[in-house]
Amino acid sequence: MHPQLRKFKAGESFILEGPSSIRVVSGEVNSLGVKMLPGQGVVIPEFKSLPFLVEKDCELELRVTGESSLKFSEEYLPKDWVELSEKLASVDRRFTVVVLGDLDSGKSTLTTFLANVLLQRGLKVAVIDADTGQKDLGAPGTIGMKILDKPTPILSGCPEDSAFFVGSTSPAGLIDRSIAGV
Repeated sequence: MHPQLRKFKAGESFILEGPSSIRVVSGEVNSLGVKMLPGQGVVIPEFKSLPFLVEKDCELELRVTGESSLKFSEEYLPKDWVELSEKLASVDRRFTVVVLGDLDSGKSTLTTFLANVLLQRGLKVAVIDADTGQKDLGAPGTIGMKILDKPTPILSGCPEDSAFFVGSTSPAGLIDRSIAGV
């Protein structure tokens, strides 16, 4: 991966697919509620992608491979995600959010965004990754849990605080064990 320097204007949004990395040289970008300033960046693993919003005119160092890509986007995040985050942030009691969806439907991205917004509003946030096959937290065959102490653009970079061994990458035949783990 050879570095490329690219300039972006405030208000532009794009999606960067992995494997790739991004580092802010000048200006400011935001990814899933995480502000990135000069010298800061993130590595995007293979099969993952991240949305970015340029907050201030910037120059970014991008490292991409033949499999990764950068796509400009009209919308930084879906409006319903932003509306949901605002509704959740206004709740004045403890609550649980369960995110369900198809394969590659954005479950981890939505979860990460919501967690970051709620953390920045001063709430205590724990994420439980109950997908024993496609893991962000923990090893395959486990249910992983992380209590977040700071916003992060990618959950898979966070070590889990706790894990429950299910013993399979599919809950088929292990529903009771999977429910007990959650």
